[in-house]
Amino acid sequence: MASTGLLGINPYQKGIALDISSKPINLAIQLEQKNQAKREALDKYFMDYEKSINPAGMRSQDQDIVLKKLNDNKQFYMQNRDKILNPSKYGAEAQSQYMAGFKDILSDISKSKQAMAENKVLQNTYSKIKTEGLEIPDGFMEAIQTSQKPIYAGYQPVDLFKFDFNKKYNDVEFTKNVWGGLTLPTKEVPTTLPDGKVQYTKTSYLTPDIAQTVAINAINEYKTKPGSTKNFNNLMKDANIFAAAEREFGETFKYTDPNTKKIVKPKIESPEQFVAGYALLKKPTGEISTGKAEFDWLTKFNMSQNRSDARANKLVGAGAIEGNIMDVIPDQSLKSGNKIINGTYVDVNGNPLSGVVNLPKEKLPAELFDIIKAPREVKDFNIEFVNGKPEKLINKRFGTVTRQSMENYQLKYNTEPGKGVQPKFGKKSKPTVFIDAPEGGFN
Repeated sequence: MASTGLLGINPYQKGIALDISSKPINLAIQLEQKNQAKREALDKYFMDYEKSINPAGMRSQDQDIVLKKLNDNKQFYMQNRDKILNPSKYGAEAQSQYMAGFKDILSDISKSKQAMAENKVLQNTYSKIKTEGLEIPDGFMEAIQTSQKPIYAGYQPVDLFKFDFNKKYNDVEFTKNVWGGLTLPTKEVPTTLPDGKVQYTKTSYLTPDIAQTVAINAINEYKTKPGSTKNFNNLMKDANIFAAAEREFGETFKYTDPNTKKIVKPKIESPEQFVAGYALLKKPTGEISTGKAEFDWLTKFNMSQNRSDARANKLVGAGAIEGNIMDVIPDQSLKSGNKIINGTYVDVNGNPLSGVVNLPKEKLPAELFDIIKAPREVKDFNIEFVNGKPEKLINKRFGTVTRQSMENYQLKYNTEPGKGVQPKFGKKSKPTVFIDAPEGGFN
């Protein structure tokens, strides 16, 4: 059938033939191919970008957060892939949100790696505190705990400039600094033995000048060393130690009231006075200078035990040996790194320890084996220390010797015929000191 001539279209023709050789259609095909290539390239870029995100070096507590965000961002991409790859058609919002998710993840990784680097600094600082015997400042451990939290769960970095890392208080060093270089004068003190004979023993005593010097030295330690300041401020809260320091303070600095003519023992009314009283508790004994004297290491751990020993010595009788040979174990370093100093078992920082230490015969006082009449086959003893103080000697062949048993051995040994001068063992009981302090007492 002929064409109607209307618009040049034959209405009876089946289908429409496209001429792909025409320029507009060819241009459209080329443009679509280019857009498809762009989408493929963009898709590959996003996949490569995701692969480039590396959580290595992050803290373990932060990795879960990053992995969750990475998975969420991937899900967003799968759900909005067409929008993300066709910003010209759908707008740039989806693509911008997707890229913002990546930036957030990269920020988290950077924060976590920075926190990891700060952790290493903290570890070095903590190691230095331990090796140099520094004191852990208040709030430092809490700050470390906060710095270990996940970056989005309360994490805060530690500002090391906020803390002062001072040397930890050491009781042994305090005593040496206070008493070191001072020589106590001595006097002959008579002792009546069980057989009626009188024996004179040279004993040291305290003078007003030395007492004032000790007080000044102790207060200087308290005021100039933060570790000492903190230690004594806390120690003042211990009722037993405070009472002991106050008794020593009152005995040393007692004076006669000019009005009542009565003896007044001043009370401790300030931290400085407490420190002075505490330092006086540690006065050395014996007849030699404090450079080599045996110190009476009174601490809150063994103070009550020392008082018990003093009562026990009085009960033994007039001829009892003052002190205990168990307290004069020679100074020595042990394989564990701990030490025995002035008869006290301490760690590397001078802190009293509890435990059992085995010492061979040559590392113990020679007189000890004579006093207890140990057979020759006894070559060593296990010494049981409690808070630094030797409490028992144990040997399978010989048995157990307690402190009281040793004093009984010493008394028997000392009173045997032919034993001349009484041996001097251990830390002697403190003589009563009568001194006059300045009028009005110690200020």
